[in-house]
Amino acid sequence: TGDIEINIAPTASVRGNHFGVATETTTGLATVNNSGLISNTADTGAAHDSGATGFRAFSGRAVINNSGRLIGGIDSTGTDSFTLNNLATGVWTPSAGVIAFNGTNDIVDNSGRINLRTGWTLFNGLETFVNQPGGHIDLSYGPGATDHLELANFATTNGSQFSFNFDAAGANNSGAGFDNSTDGLGTADTIVVTGTS
Repeated sequence: TGDIEINIAPTASVRGNHFGVATETTTGLATVNNSGLISNTADTGAAHDSGATGFRAFSGRAVINNSGRLIGGIDSTGTDSFTLNNLATGVWTPSAGVIAFNGTNDIVDNSGRINLRTGWTLFNGLETFVNQPGGHIDLSYGPGATDHLELANFATTNGSQFSFNFDAAGANNSGAGFDNSTDGLGTADTIVVTGTS
């Protein structure tokens, strides 16, 4: 089908009932340049809202260059390659739960902000994650101190930024996966890397 390019202006909002934007190509590259808003109509983007799929790439190769707001999860099942370049002014608020990075080669390159919601977020199948200088992973977006990001491969560069909530109350130190102990030292948001970091 050849190359596809979608340009979303700063004042534009693209929202849908199943996902905000979807791409499909067999022979070319689908490029989405987002300076506005992409989201699912069912997703408010709030920390307590578990969210929905914001972007779906069905096949071929796809790239999102996000300098605006991307709200919701990503599903790259069936793609040859998928890349999210979250640029310096970009804000991505993925849904909580499992994000289906199920393509052959999935990359997230973050120079902007990623807001993690309340609960557990798994970047399932993501081959490469790089947090660049100025890239901010915000686990304090949700109010509690028991939020988690799990991913297989995780790289950071000098100037990466992270925000975590910490709850020092011993009474809250009760869940395996939070502090993994009963030492009374409280709980904290965590990043769990199951592969290479």
